Amino acid sequence: MSSNSTIKNNSVPELFLQKFKTILLLAIFVFSSSTMFGQGTVNFTVDMNSLDVPNAEYDNVVINGSWNGWLGWGVTLADEDADGIFTGSADFEAGTSFEYVVAVTGPADGYSGWGMQFGEGCEDPNFMVTVGDSGSVTESVADVSCTVAPVLATVDFSVDMNALDVPNSDYDNVVVNGSWNGWNGWGVTLADEDSNGVFTGSLDLDAGTSFEYVIAVTGPADGYSGWGVQFTACDGVNFMATAGEEGSITSSVAVVDCGVAPVLGCMDATACNHNIDATEDDGSCDYAAEGVDCDGNCLEGTAMSMDMTSDQWQDGTYGASYTVSLDGEVVASGPEDTGLWATSSDDLGCLVDGCYEVAITAGAYGSSYPVTYYSWTFNDEVFAMNTSGSVYLGDGECETLGCTDALANNFDASAN
Repeated sequence: MSSNSTIKNNSVPELFLQKFKTILLLAIFVFSSSTMFGQGTVNFTVDMNSLDVPNAEYDNVVINGSWNGWLGWGVTLADEDADGIFTGSADFEAGTSFEYVVAVTGPADGYSGWGMQFGEGCEDPNFMVTVGDSGSVTESVADVSCTVAPVLATVDFSVDMNALDVPNSDYDNVVVNGSWNGWNGWGVTLADEDSNGVFTGSLDLDAGTSFEYVIAVTGPADGYSGWGVQFTACDGVNFMATAGEEGSITSSVAVVDCGVAPVLGCMDATACNHNIDATEDDGSCDYAAEGVDCDGNCLEGTAMSMDMTSDQWQDGTYGASYTVSLDGEVVASGPEDTGLWATSSDDLGCLVDGCYEVAITAGAYGSSYPVTYYSWTFNDEVFAMNTSGSVYLGDGECETLGCTDALANNFDASAN
């Protein structure tokens, strides 16, 4: 170096500063790029304990989602500690959002990767997750449980306490205790809203639940245990009740007055099951059908039937029908059973005495067959298919018009 060469004092610091700025900008770029375009991890967790899968038919739990166009077998989950909670993870582009569902797959669906799918809760929408920054871990818990409200029915309790000396100052509460809650005290507290001595209250239970119960009085005398003094039915057994269908109300009346038990029964003297000893009508009265007595006997006329046979082919009447008429008015017709049978009988009810016209139509396709094939019997008179005739019911005979003069050329021996 020549002796007249000079070096500026700030040359080295300026060069260093330029290099530092370049390195800093490059680091910022690299950091920003890794944050914007790198990958983040999503940890999936699904509690399957509330479901009946996985099982032998669906033995894999997977996550399928929109990140790969809803292809099956997206992320396979595992239950490492056999506690029913399945977990798994996958890396996705940082900052992306996607939808997903939980699926079970196995032999039942040919390991398609789809099988049965579950969304979120009872409404079943897809789950959503957003991946965090590059290098981050995002937790996504999929709740596939669905708690359905129980189907409830109401039981209304009623107990008349007028015949007892309780409730009183020692036992000032009336309660129902029963098997529906393991016989815990204070099951249902009853109240006498209108001060008439009849205590009432209600209980909501699963529809169809049957249970036993007792009436109890409790108060200062038993330290409000909820039990105190108990009352069962008059025969010494617990009361029984069954909740009805969903939304129904079932009444359960507990009778604790065992001094003179009422005699339940039908108190209507015109009913077939009238109970002369009944002191309380229970709504069970049963009445005879119109036109007959309680034993089924006709009040007027004679109980009649049309008895039919189909001996040849056991195919019913083969399309034939009958009418029974009195004074030109059809009083019965049939058959009631148009199916296939060998014998059948129609109840014609109570018919008054008189001359009846019985008419049997032709069978299918205008067919006619003798009584050995098809027959209709009315008051012991037998008719064949496509025939008709008169039958008198009672004492007498049908009037047959015609000439009754034996000397006449047109004498009709059947005329009367």
